[in-house]
Amino acid sequence: ISVGSILTGLIFGSSSGAGACHFNPAVTIGVMLCQEKRELFARRAFLLIFGQLMGGLVAGLTYYALFGATFGLQPGRGYNSSQAFTIESLFSAGLVLVVLGVAPKGRDWSGQYFGLAIGMFLAAAGFAVGGISGCALNPALALGVQFSHFLHTGHGLEYLHIYLFAPVLGALLAVAAFKGLTSLREAHMAQQPAARSDV
Repeated sequence: ISVGSILTGLIFGSSSGAGACHFNPAVTIGVMLCQEKRELFARRAFLLIFGQLMGGLVAGLTYYALFGATFGLQPGRGYNSSQAFTIESLFSAGLVLVVLGVAPKGRDWSGQYFGLAIGMFLAAAGFAVGGISGCALNPALALGVQFSHFLHTGHGLEYLHIYLFAPVLGALLAVAAFKGLTSLREAHMAQQPAARSDV
């Protein structure tokens, strides 16, 4: 609950008429692929992802410096890497789909509750699959956690690929689902005027 609540606050706190701040490379990739002029957004996306990864590293190293301890992400007891990768991919897809579906696009940002939907999804996902994969859903978070754990213990990088690539795959799945749902909705809306004119 705490992670979802903090994310909700950060989303609202960093949102403005210019857009929301992204804290997750998977989300940034999903948003970029849904842009009409994705080439123009690509440079901004690259800078966002670079900043997210650096932020994750700084956060992980800060935790290590403050507490002298670290922790690592890995499949839960009784689960294997393939299961963790699948869970991280599917729930990352869900997270990115929620962001694509609820975040304002060129509208008034005042009075919007999109941050709650995103934070609540993350909190619920943590309860649902935290014991299976750790429920990172964020390559930047994973990089910081695993790298600081590696510096501390010499271990942790063996699972890094799961938490770096599964969310990216999830973002691609979310984009495909979002575009498919959008096409269905637009086709349905296009049929409604014709149906009303026949009445």
